[in-house]
Amino acid sequence: FLMQGPVSVFEDGIYAGDARLPDTRPSEKVLISYSLDLASEVRVENESAPEQIASVKIVRGVMMLQRRYLNTTKYFISSKREGERSLIVEQPISSGWDLVAPPKNLEKTTDKYRFRLQLAPGKTCEFSTSEQRLVDQQILLSNINDRGIELYLSQKSVPSSVKDALKKLVTLQSQESAILLEKQNVDQQIKRI
Repeated sequence: FLMQGPVSVFEDGIYAGDARLPDTRPSEKVLISYSLDLASEVRVENESAPEQIASVKIVRGVMMLQRRYLNTTKYFISSKREGERSLIVEQPISSGWDLVAPPKNLEKTTDKYRFRLQLAPGKTCEFSTSEQRLVDQQILLSNINDRGIELYLSQKSVPSSVKDALKKLVTLQSQESAILLEKQNVDQQIKRI
């Protein structure tokens, strides 16, 4: 067992750099960063897609929605070296998010994803990862208004059976409003009498 601490790295008998070693168990493999590769450049861009409705169903007067949030991280890696390079991209694991792309060349640690890439000499490589988070939501149909119903009717991801049920709900709500208005008129007539 090795306790965490500083380490000096030598390559072919020449000092290559310093690193910090984490607590390491016997037979555990640890990746350490000990220097900068000045012949390689990495640019990172993050994109968030608008939320999408992943699934919708209605059960006993409750609409159950599942919303999908998608984050994409793009890496643009360029190399000015003459030979091909082997490269490892590390990305932190976000709590509550699941990795959906890419499924290959993946190595997972307790807090990071690692992707192994081959970088051609003098070329720029584009590599991207996507993570999704699914969030469940429940809406009582008795609490939903016309605007909310129109919003769900306009969504392409809402199944036709749910859209039909929502259209029926609009009809029933308008009938209920007409009955309540008629009841108010009758109550006012009774008070006048």
